[in-house]
Amino acid sequence: MLLLFRLSLLSAALATVWTSPVLIDYKSLSFGISCRNRVINYIYTEYSNHFKDRRYEIRCGSPNVTMECENSGYVNVMGQPINFLCSKDKGMTDIGSHHDNYYEDRRFKFGCCGIIGKKLSNCYWTDEVNTLGGPMTLQVPDGQVIQGAHSYRDDFFMDRIWRFRLCLLEDDSFRINSKNKNKKTSLKVNKCT
Repeated sequence: MLLLFRLSLLSAALATVWTSPVLIDYKSLSFGISCRNRVINYIYTEYSNHFKDRRYEIRCGSPNVTMECENSGYVNVMGQPINFLCSKDKGMTDIGSHHDNYYEDRRFKFGCCGIIGKKLSNCYWTDEVNTLGGPMTLQVPDGQVIQGAHSYRDDFFMDRIWRFRLCLLEDDSFRINSKNKNKKTSLKVNKCT
């Protein structure tokens, strides 16, 4: 009984590692967040007029991802729009950024991975999730993942407006079966008598 209690405490502690927020302060010129084997499911930012930058809170959560991953490298030039999409059936797992004090802007890069046993469907773009100088909150609904990001910069406010592409997760029995098809396995057949 005591062992089961300790195991449940350990599993609860391990689960919070993936859902605990990662806070990036205004003074961080560069940052990189990797959810490892999960997806990004929450992004909150707030703007500082003093720093001409945003403070970020990013959280990771379900579902689990495959090892089929890719990283984009930087997707924008300072002051220019961002138009990024993960490859087919991949969800966003990483965000990296670098702030340049001269331009008072950030460059961004993203990482994406396949979702175990799932494919993406019914993708759509959110409305703008922030106003210039205002806070931004993106809470990804259960059963969905971030598949892309769009942002443009306003030179007067020295801030960015963001939209995200979200997709529903669907069971992908073909993907599950095709992964097992190439494995050599021996099946035991039990005959009913």
